[in-house]
Amino acid sequence: MRTKTILLLLCLSLNAMAQMSEPINQERAGDPNQMVAQTFTTTGIISMSVGVPCLAAGISCLLYANLLPNATDGFTTSKTLAAQSDDLKYITVEEYIKKMEGYNGKRDAALTAGYILTPMGGALTIVGVPMYLYGKKIGEMKVNYTGNGAGLAFNF
Repeated sequence: MRTKTILLLLCLSLNAMAQMSEPINQERAGDPNQMVAQTFTTTGIISMSVGVPCLAAGISCLLYANLLPNATDGFTTSKTLAAQSDDLKYITVEEYIKKMEGYNGKRDAALTAGYILTPMGGALTIVGVPMYLYGKKIGEMKVNYTGNGAGLAFNF
């Protein structure tokens, strides 16, 4: 519970930082390339602000699911095996099933969360890094005015 709270606060703080806006340069206010560059850069920041925590949480869930110790290790439902080995303890079938259901429920929930969060966070991070670093160079918009009208060209 404590980890979820910390991750939530981290996401909220990164989200708040991503929403801060810079004042618009009045000299270039009419230039559409300035707005496109700011949009790409802001989109990259937001994408990384969501992607990195999702990636970390997904990897953590997968690690938890794979490193979770089996609840039925050291237990058996066979009285003869329990009598032969000092490492095994006899429990009833109902107790064994309860332990297995609890273990499988936790493991399946963590695996499902990890399978969803890891690729989603990775994709958002992979998309966000170039948009943040090269957002001002990714796209260029040209507006052409001719005698017949206006044309718009967007180059990547």
